[in-house]
Amino acid sequence: MKRKAALITLIPLLAIGLTASFTFVTHYEEAKAYSPSDPFYTGESKIKVGESYIYQNIALGYVGALEVVWNTHLGAGTTVAIIDSGIDINHPDLQGKILANSAYITRNPSNPMKAVVHAGLEYLTHDFDKDKYVSHGTNTAGVIAAKMNNQGIVGIAPEANILAIKVDMYNVSVHEAIKYATDNGADVINISLGTYAEPYVNGYTGEVHNVKNKDYFENADKEFQPSINYAYEHNVIIVASAGNEKTSVKCYPAANKHVIGVGAFKPYSNKEAAVFSNYNDSSALPTDDVSVDVCAPGYVVTTDFQGPRDAGVSTYCQTQGTSFSAPIVSAAALLWKEKYPLGTPDQFKSDLIKSCIDVGKSGWDPIYGFGALNIQYLLNGSKPTNRGCFGSLQTTSILLSTISLIGIGLIIIKKMNKKEE
Repeated sequence: MKRKAALITLIPLLAIGLTASFTFVTHYEEAKAYSPSDPFYTGESKIKVGESYIYQNIALGYVGALEVVWNTHLGAGTTVAIIDSGIDINHPDLQGKILANSAYITRNPSNPMKAVVHAGLEYLTHDFDKDKYVSHGTNTAGVIAAKMNNQGIVGIAPEANILAIKVDMYNVSVHEAIKYATDNGADVINISLGTYAEPYVNGYTGEVHNVKNKDYFENADKEFQPSINYAYEHNVIIVASAGNEKTSVKCYPAANKHVIGVGAFKPYSNKEAAVFSNYNDSSALPTDDVSVDVCAPGYVVTTDFQGPRDAGVSTYCQTQGTSFSAPIVSAAALLWKEKYPLGTPDQFKSDLIKSCIDVGKSGWDPIYGFGALNIQYLLNGSKPTNRGCFGSLQTTSILLSTISLIGIGLIIIKKMNKKEE
């Protein structure tokens, strides 16, 4: 019988070493055409951290000049399956984008080796008092596909559809969720959760995870692979978070075959890994199945959900983790699938590798894999000169996870009154 993994409570992060204000020096030519007016994207609305303000930073070019890409590709006609904690279907940046065949998948109490599918939007309903993780799926969804609607934020693939698959964090449920996503039209599957198949030490906190604590699963590397193979055979791209334990021990499903594992960069950077981001063993080769294939920004401003008491209120937050670097790559995959609807997972990975900006030591390396995601290069095929901007932000504490959501605690939440469309 599989054990249910212990979910560690989200730990609020304390911001330290903040400058009184951020000054950025851009290194790219501003796009002239597709420029959203959503207030967090433009900087008109900001979230306060200490004495400073931050806002959605994809406009700063850390993933390439998106406004150039958006002239031709917005994710229209594509579907992302988000296997996570569920999504706030009424959030104004997500409303109308979540497909009716979304589902909640749970372990069968009478047969723990099987999972039960509860299909329908009603099963995504959040109960804040009982489910402290309800915001996580809403966070990841916003990064990928928040609407370009003149309010809130903008997702990287704002016209993509969302197949929301809420899971109860049992391995068997995640396994079934991958199959369900494949059978229900997903082009890309985002999995911002993970577990380990062997003991490890959290390199950031020093906490030991071993047999005594029973907080890893010896067969984790094998349990997800059959459903992953099924998705791969049906042309579905799978992207997963590399993990936040600052360890080279493999995290699954990121390290499974046919999965693109994503590490995270530190704030306002596309050159240095975040302090919490997992990395690959120094002996790993580019052809190996590893936790980190590429890296992307790990600090985001995104959609949030605070519970029934906030009905009618648009909520946004600043949060961080490989949970949010993976959705950035998933969104890039959606834009790529819009351009190449018959493209295979292998073709996407090949194009992704070719388009990455080299960081760290020359070529593939254990910390960054093939390097930094650049969506402009991925879609347009011409290497941009932009390398982003740099600011100063540090954090303490991270979320520990066994099979757990791989996000980190929220910093500061700012609520905006819902605007009538």
